[in-house]
Amino acid sequence: MPSPVGHSIIGLTVFQALKPRPQRWTAAVVCLVLAASVLPDLDFLPGFVVGAPNRYHHGISHSLGFAVLLFLAGYAVERGVFRRPKAVYSLWLWLLYSVHVLADYFAYDTSLPYGEPLFWPLTGRYFISPVPIFSDIRREGSVGRFLPSLFSRHNLEAVFIELLVGAGILLLYFLARFLLHREKPSTN
Repeated sequence: MPSPVGHSIIGLTVFQALKPRPQRWTAAVVCLVLAASVLPDLDFLPGFVVGAPNRYHHGISHSLGFAVLLFLAGYAVERGVFRRPKAVYSLWLWLLYSVHVLADYFAYDTSLPYGEPLFWPLTGRYFISPVPIFSDIRREGSVGRFLPSLFSRHNLEAVFIELLVGAGILLLYFLARFLLHREKPSTN
């Protein structure tokens, strides 16, 4: 699975590529995009409560079905509380959440069960890409060793590669945008 850094880069890239053009990059927008991009990994929190941080990771919270449920809940709040007729924020939440789940699908997984229940609740079967793109992030299973284990050489190398790949994708995106939008010389 990509690290939170990788998920953040992916989320920011997707948002940049698909956001409405007048949308400005404010601190609030960046924080919301980052939060939605790493939201599925909050499944570590119940594991911390029971003393085994990895216990619930890659469960149903890492499924496209859960992303749909999150969209429906978000839309109910958006429409009921904020009185917005369109599901703009709920759609962004669904998209960024789903992108996280799909990025994890394309990652090495070195702990059972391998993969994630991608199509829950239709099936409880776990799926993993036969061609992984991202490295795994290694972490210990005990509460006391979980956080220190994240700073291993292997994980730092994985994050460095995520940064290089993410920077390359962003560079290509901005280059393509520049080339497509630059003014063409007049033919007078």
